[in-house]
Amino acid sequence: MAFSWPQMTGAVKQENKMAVLFSSVPSRVRSGILSGVAAVALVLLLPVIVGDAARADEGQAVTVVEKLHAGLTHLMAEGEAMGQDAAIAYTGDLVDQTYNLASLTAQSIGPSAFRGFDNRGKGLVVSAYRDFAIANYVSRFAKKLPITFDTKNAEAGPRGSFLVHTLLNRRTGDPVELSYVVVTNEAGVSGIADVLYDGVSEAARRRSELSQLARQGAEPLAAALTRKAKQILAGDV
Repeated sequence: MAFSWPQMTGAVKQENKMAVLFSSVPSRVRSGILSGVAAVALVLLLPVIVGDAARADEGQAVTVVEKLHAGLTHLMAEGEAMGQDAAIAYTGDLVDQTYNLASLTAQSIGPSAFRGFDNRGKGLVVSAYRDFAIANYVSRFAKKLPITFDTKNAEAGPRGSFLVHTLLNRRTGDPVELSYVVVTNEAGVSGIADVLYDGVSEAARRRSELSQLARQGAEPLAAALTRKAKQILAGDV
C-alpha cells in the first residue's frame, strides 16, 4: 500500500509510502483513529467510476483541489501543536469536504469486486479505507514541511471527470507534478477520486495490492485496512 514520492531534501526525508486517498463518508474518532460504519447508509449515494459520471464543473474541480491544498498547508503549520487526536479530526473533516472515497475505493480494489459486496460490506470497506487514508495524511503532513502547492490548469477528463494539474513545490529539487481526478455525483457534489503521480494512477497502483484481499471478502479487506491505519498512526511502519 505505497504511494512513492521522490526524495525530498532539507527538512523532508525521503518518503516511500504515501496514501492519497479521501472520502465523503463521515465516521467517528475512536481509539485514536477514525472508524465506524456510518458509510453503510451513505455509500450508495456516491458514484463509482465504472461508467460515465455526471460531468464535473471545472470551477468546482479546481476549488475542491485548492481546498485540499489549503487544508494540508494548515496541517503542516499547526499539526504538531494540535496533537494527534485533533489532527485526525481535522484531517477527517478535510477529507469529507474534498474527496469521494467510494469511487477511489472501487477503483483501488477493482470495480467488479466492489460491486460484489453487499451494502454492509461496501460501507465497511469505504469506512476502513477512509481510516487508512486519514492515518497516512496525518503521519505525513501533521508536521512542519517546506512544501507549497500551485494549481497549473484543469482539463476535461474521461467519464465526465476533470483533471486538475498541480505542482508540489519543495525547498530543493524539481516540483512534483500531481494531477487530481475530480468527479461529480448526482447531487452535484464534486470530489477527488484519484491522484496521478507522473501520469500513473494511484488507484491502479493499489489494485494489485488490494485485489487479492478483496477476493477474500469485505470484512477481511476492511480489517486489514484498519490494522494498517492503526500501525501507521502508531509509527509502526
